[in-house]
Amino acid sequence: MKQFLILTILTIALTNLKAQTLKNKSEEFIIDFYKQKSNSTIPFLFTKGINQYEKKELAKAFERNDTLKKWSSIDNKLVVIDSLILTKNEKQYIIDELGRQTDTSLWNEINISNSLTISQDTITAIFKDRTRGWNYFYKTYGRSFNSFTIPIFFRNNELCAFYYDNSCGRLCGEGVFAIYKRENGNWIMWFRIYEWVS
Repeated sequence: MKQFLILTILTIALTNLKAQTLKNKSEEFIIDFYKQKSNSTIPFLFTKGINQYEKKELAKAFERNDTLKKWSSIDNKLVVIDSLILTKNEKQYIIDELGRQTDTSLWNEINISNSLTISQDTITAIFKDRTRGWNYFYKTYGRSFNSFTIPIFFRNNELCAFYYDNSCGRLCGEGVFAIYKRENGNWIMWFRIYEWVS
């Protein structure tokens, strides 16, 4: 009985340590990403979570790709210069994790300095109301808002899948879903899976 109790305590401790490590990694990734995208004088406005439409589009884009490739033109010929083969389990894990991204509690422990949050419900209410829309948003909140996933780490936390978008008007915005890899202590975008610009 004593050994079972010790084993249970160790299991709980290791689970909590793993969760804390992933939380720290997620926060570190997002803060590094935010530094590249933000203007230090204007608060970074973001929603917790991504909407259902984005979640479905990201999963569909990801399901289509088993092998990600980078191409370059060499001597007027397109040549694959880098590739990443995703296992069936990796793809399923990432798709499952994308499914969790509407759970806004995932963002509760992410602390980004000089930032403000706005709920998806508030965004939906503003843009459903034809008397408000972007003019109201600009006057009340600022020039744009951001949405992003919690990073999805895989391959011993050396790679991660991450989606980010910025909305700044009816025909103004961009979004990118990509695989990032860690190089020399920094996260760099490696393969783009899905992107949009308006």
